[in-house]
Amino acid sequence: MAGGASSVFNILTNADFAYPSVTLSDGKERTLDQAAFAEVSKKRGYPVVPATLAILESLAHVGTKRIALVSPYPAWLTDAALKYWPAVGIEIAELVQVEADTADTRNVYNIGSADAMAAARKIKSRDVGAILLTGTGMPSLRAVGPLSKEFGKPVLSSNLCLCFALSNRVGVRAAPPWEQRAAWEPLLPLL
Repeated sequence: MAGGASSVFNILTNADFAYPSVTLSDGKERTLDQAAFAEVSKKRGYPVVPATLAILESLAHVGTKRIALVSPYPAWLTDAALKYWPAVGIEIAELVQVEADTADTRNVYNIGSADAMAAARKIKSRDVGAILLTGTGMPSLRAVGPLSKEFGKPVLSSNLCLCFALSNRVGVRAAPPWEQRAAWEPLLPLL
């Protein structure tokens, strides 16, 4: 996946998919596209990055466009992801759903790392470049290390990808968190 961030930006800005719209508390409707995130970043004075862009940048860093996806979300939201990722050049080789009551998307906060691990261990495809534990609300830090060891490939989570993307934007040039597990995994019991 040569080209890094500029390639990711080109993919996003040229992809043929609809950006979601939201209605803000002031009643204005807003499209969540690249221009909106750039505007908010400028207005706030710090980078605002959607998880999807952070994931794309992380996949570019890893050098893969083929992943296994672990989703904690209800079918309707997972279906939207299955349309989104191919539209931006990412092949979903396999989807595994976390077993949980997610009819209400807020229930994702009741899922733990053990649930993410149990779901990921059902992945049969071994010819993927990475495993993505999607969902910023799903705890996944305790799952990344063991799953990376078991699968022998990068295991990314939405939050680790956001950490990497934001670190890059504020000038902290370090290896991605999924490559530095030995530094932060011993601290997990303190959380």
